[in-house]
Amino acid sequence: MKIQIACLTNKALAALQLEKYKEAFACCSLALEMEPTNFKALYRRAFAWRGLGSLQDARDDLVSALQVQPSNEDASSALQAITAEMEQQESSMNVNAANSENVNMEGGQEEENLSTSSLCSSISSARKIKHKIAGLRNEGATCYLNAVLQTLFHLPALRKAVYRIPTVEPQGGDLPSVSLALQRLFWNLQKSPAPQSTTELLVSFGWDSADSLMQQDISDFCHMLFDIVEEGMKNSTVEGEITKLLGVKVQYTDSVESVGWSKQREDVSMVTLLHGIRESRNVLKSLELLTKPEIIEGYDTEVHGKQTVHRTLRFKELPPILLLNINRIEFCPIAFEPIKINDRFEFPAELDMSQFTVKEEGTESSCAIYSLCSVIVHMGSANMGHYVAYCRPAGEQGKWFCFDDDHVTEVAEDEAIENNFGNDNSPSLPAGGIYMRSVLQKMRSAYMLCYIRTDCFDQVMNTTGLEEEVPQHVKEGTAAAVGFSLPISITVLTPDGEFSRFGEEEEDAGEEELETIEGGDVPVNDTLAGERRRRVVRGQPINLTISSPESKTVAHILNDMVLAADSSGNPIQPPSVQEFLGGEVEQVPLAADANAMADEGKEGEARKNSSEIAPLEAPSLKLCLTSVRNHMIQCIYPEEERASEVDVSFLLRAEWYDDQPQANKVHVMHFEVDPSSEGDAELMGATRRVVEKAAAGGELAYRRFGDPCVFTLYQQETVRSARRRIASLLRLPDENFEIAWVTWGRDPVFMINEDDPILPDERILAQHWLGVLHRDGGEGPEAQDFWAATASLVQGGKTTQAGVKMRAG
Repeated sequence: MKIQIACLTNKALAALQLEKYKEAFACCSLALEMEPTNFKALYRRAFAWRGLGSLQDARDDLVSALQVQPSNEDASSALQAITAEMEQQESSMNVNAANSENVNMEGGQEEENLSTSSLCSSISSARKIKHKIAGLRNEGATCYLNAVLQTLFHLPALRKAVYRIPTVEPQGGDLPSVSLALQRLFWNLQKSPAPQSTTELLVSFGWDSADSLMQQDISDFCHMLFDIVEEGMKNSTVEGEITKLLGVKVQYTDSVESVGWSKQREDVSMVTLLHGIRESRNVLKSLELLTKPEIIEGYDTEVHGKQTVHRTLRFKELPPILLLNINRIEFCPIAFEPIKINDRFEFPAELDMSQFTVKEEGTESSCAIYSLCSVIVHMGSANMGHYVAYCRPAGEQGKWFCFDDDHVTEVAEDEAIENNFGNDNSPSLPAGGIYMRSVLQKMRSAYMLCYIRTDCFDQVMNTTGLEEEVPQHVKEGTAAAVGFSLPISITVLTPDGEFSRFGEEEEDAGEEELETIEGGDVPVNDTLAGERRRRVVRGQPINLTISSPESKTVAHILNDMVLAADSSGNPIQPPSVQEFLGGEVEQVPLAADANAMADEGKEGEARKNSSEIAPLEAPSLKLCLTSVRNHMIQCIYPEEERASEVDVSFLLRAEWYDDQPQANKVHVMHFEVDPSSEGDAELMGATRRVVEKAAAGGELAYRRFGDPCVFTLYQQETVRSARRRIASLLRLPDENFEIAWVTWGRDPVFMINEDDPILPDERILAQHWLGVLHRDGGEGPEAQDFWAATASLVQGGKTTQAGVKMRAG
């Protein structure tokens, strides 16, 4: 249960980051049904309530969360913010009654800018926001991209250069160019205070949804973006403009004084990397270290042979805009992984670069004084974290603003500068955890600095004529970008055409058919598990790329899977009626018919008719898409569900089902009594019901194992019929298992009377699985073993005709 709750709360966090408040609310509510005092579920559902507009419910959940963890700083801050917002809302309503027109204008502006779209956003939403500066939505793990784009956008000279790039609208199904997508994004940020999406830009990079979940280094991203933009500027009036604005020309001088030899070369870079954080402690010391002469032994001068050379670096030309990347990532040979250096490293609001420039006789030194205009900050460790940007936008009288994805707030100068020097006493964060913002804040430090040369400051920050620079097709075609969505790459398992013969083996399996998964070689013809259960994952993997998932549905995914299987030479064939049903279906007669026969004194005939086969039509087989994790089917997606809503973090598999109105799709899971809770073996007996109290008086615990499946139950089908068909489909001896309805937090409800309907009420299907309890003992694979096997299937393609073999317990 703890694993399921963790999955739900993590999914809620991802939904909140994507502003899918209803999905986050549903996940948290389901988690709270299992554990009503779960702090994460209460805390994150409060943000879902806030996103759905119910402040009172949000406050109630935060109060409940603080009862669970009274000392939690994040929950306390959030409660204060929500309370302040409720008071502000109430005050606005009172003022609105007196003067509705004025307050409506101001209140609408505040509501449009307030956002609590993610838990990574600052809990400062109670502040009154009176600016018209737009944020950027986080599309998964794109905070680094948002921080860089906000820094670049708030450099009007660079924005003008981007607007001047020749671009055309894509034709047909072509993707937009990066330059066009960047123009549209900048125009949207310029004209509207509402948070903007970067999806079109990500699509223009050729990325899919998996790429949007991978955080990148901002320096690498900057170089990639500048290269692409410069390529788009070629053969135009703005060719080389990015280099003119950002390019730092450095001069390397190699010299040997003893022989009077020297050699010079030049290089241009858009981003200057600062090393030696621990040794330098500030930007000036780091630049001194960068320009310190380097001694190179055995350098081949070609003219004087091998010599000891002194190499120096100096800045020959300083650009209007200077980007400094503070290298805080180092590789630790002891831990054998990268670590983040969060030591204090100071940077000034005004930087003098004159001592590091080339001094040429007879020429007047150019200006080398820079003013700080942007700070990109990282919070977290080398393996995880969050980026925000602090900028001084043009036209805001030098005020600093914090750009935390779609959340934009005005801040004091010391919060933008001094607070981001780093901390020598920062805690270490182990990899793989989920950390609240209060913890990440202690690991915050500047990662990239943006300076503007003072003699160019007015020119770089001049916004005059910006709108006139925007191409007309960009203004007119902005609405067309709304429909863009990232492609998703998914792997779907086929149903194998065998329905739930889950683990049927090859009769003549040889030694070459072995799979090694965490436990050694497991032969395909494993006779020990053959008659009881097979530890396999059914299906062959089909890799699909779904373009425009916002406009595609689950039906499209299934259709693409069928087409891909056909083209690979392994078409998906529906099973025969016998293979699908596993036997004839026995139904209980309707109560009205049974009563009528009883009134006529035909009780015996009624009993006889009850065991006859109902005249059902032949199954109408269709494919459905299921998500599987931890030996359970998490959900069966409706055909009309958007492809973007499919959770690709779970194993996906297609299953056959009967589409007739009297047929019901049922989730089947396998479980057994946990030996650690089992009492006297004689209590298990030969009865159809498992004793629920062990000899020692404790409750029996059950655990899941094996590969779940979809099973079709028919209206009024008897327990006897369902048992017989399950036994046939899973190839289990009829006396070797029990069937029960299973749900969270309750004992299984075993079906004892074989003449009763297996599904007395269809509402059971909403919150229950049909459990197959195996009573033959023996170890089953744990949930993590199942996930390891399915992960190896997706990543490594370890397959056999019967499926992927799992470790045999």
